[in-house]
Amino acid sequence: MADTSKTVEKAIRILEELGASQWSTPQELSTRLGLSRTVVQRLLLTLHQREFVTRENGLYRLSTRLRVIADVVLRKLRAASHNVVRELSEDLRETVVLYVADGADVVVLDEALTAQDHLTCVRHEVGARVGMLSSAGGLALLSGAEPSTRTWVLRASGAGDEVAAELAAIEEQGFVAMRDRPYRGISSLAVPIIGPEHHAVASLAVLAPTARVSAVDNALPRVRRATTRIADVLKRDAAHPQDS
Repeated sequence: MADTSKTVEKAIRILEELGASQWSTPQELSTRLGLSRTVVQRLLLTLHQREFVTRENGLYRLSTRLRVIADVVLRKLRAASHNVVRELSEDLRETVVLYVADGADVVVLDEALTAQDHLTCVRHEVGARVGMLSSAGGLALLSGAEPSTRTWVLRASGAGDEVAAELAAIEEQGFVAMRDRPYRGISSLAVPIIGPEHHAVASLAVLAPTARVSAVDNALPRVRRATTRIADVLKRDAAHPQDS
């Protein structure tokens, strides 16, 4: 079982690296991942046979099939969270954002900005991208991600032990709050959404001008309840896929 898990983890690392770097040779992957070229070639052969990667002139990249699978997963995640995101925004009267990982970044999968009584608000439109280590949503997601994913992002971002320690602290407390980061004048609070496999699949964040930072600070219990609701739907869908 242990050997199988290690093999799967290596295959996942290869897929993550290809997702971030597009076309790569086995030697390039071997160098970047610190794996032997023989192991990389063997895993690439298996991934190619299962149509998870495409091969052309000795170069490999993620296949369309894998991207289609990912698209289905994202659609299910957005469907599970759509109403929750809007209800939370209505309750808090602030912007609520659903983030998912994409390489070393997070991308906005959904955003709710309900009618507000404020003159100023924060917009973070669907499709917007920000560095995973630069945002509350990214750090929350990464704190609950699989160990191999966390290691890869830290290495790809050139982050050191200080960031690793910050992630460990975030994982322990279950949320992250930020002031003026990554954008000056904006405060945010984010909580990871834990999927059926007990790892973070997304994060839910509240964003507001720092002038209303108290609203962000007081939002934690409601954001946690919202992430639990989404996680429960994902678990139910995983247990009964024919009903989803």
